[in-house]
Amino acid sequence: MRHADFQRPIAVITGATSGIGAAFARRLAADGYDLVVTGRRKEKISQLVKEIEERYGTQVETILCELSNIDHVDRLVRRLVEKDEVAVLVNNAGYGLSQPFADADVETSLTMLKVHIDASLRLIHAVLPSMRKRQKGSIINVSSLASLIPLPEGSVYAATKAFLTVFTESLYLELRRDNIRLQALLPGFTRTDFHDQMVLRADKSNPGQVATDPRHGRGLLRFMSAEKVVDKSLRALRRGRVICIPGGTNRTLALFVRLLPRKVVYALVSKATVNKR
Repeated sequence: MRHADFQRPIAVITGATSGIGAAFARRLAADGYDLVVTGRRKEKISQLVKEIEERYGTQVETILCELSNIDHVDRLVRRLVEKDEVAVLVNNAGYGLSQPFADADVETSLTMLKVHIDASLRLIHAVLPSMRKRQKGSIINVSSLASLIPLPEGSVYAATKAFLTVFTESLYLELRRDNIRLQALLPGFTRTDFHDQMVLRADKSNPGQVATDPRHGRGLLRFMSAEKVVDKSLRALRRGRVICIPGGTNRTLALFVRLLPRKVVYALVSKATVNKR
């Protein structure tokens, strides 16, 4: 951990090593924030921090941590409480696993709950007192379009993201009088290494089975850059939108999922799952 001498409003981003988290870090630094960033890959996050500090003159504090480890999370929580002036919290850290629940080790599923849910709740709870005291702050929980869709071979992922989506909406209703902005960001397919990691995990969990890279999909599948996702998110945050679904195709898909009978949704999702194998 390297403590920074903060001079500007502070934005905290978990999982900032790459992808959407790194895009949030660059954008918020450009917007005038000092940063606290977390990640697991020391070399990669160090490169990002060097780039941001040199380009934007931003103070960046790096906290290497594994968010499934309660000791690491507690250390991060203590640091945020100590700062007592976090202006923006982006709960971005997360990962996917493409594997039937029954075939996965249950500890693998429980670890996902720790990262997506437990860590996010602890960090939000840590920054809320100062935000309420100042009557100002923003919290973005990076959920997923999958939070709206039953996901065979990704049931725990979809369920944890569904929790984040509904939790964010509920928390918004609790805090709306405190002038704290809440957002659940529901990106669809995004050009990051997220899907690469899903493929690697599927390969390790199913020796001899060829994992399918979702980027080879067809039909409604549309990929968006991480930078564009972040731009849409921050624009929606300024406008007070609690649910942000970047991309017209993604919003259309979300609408269909809400309107179609569940039996039809199940049939379509099942067909898509079979076709990707």
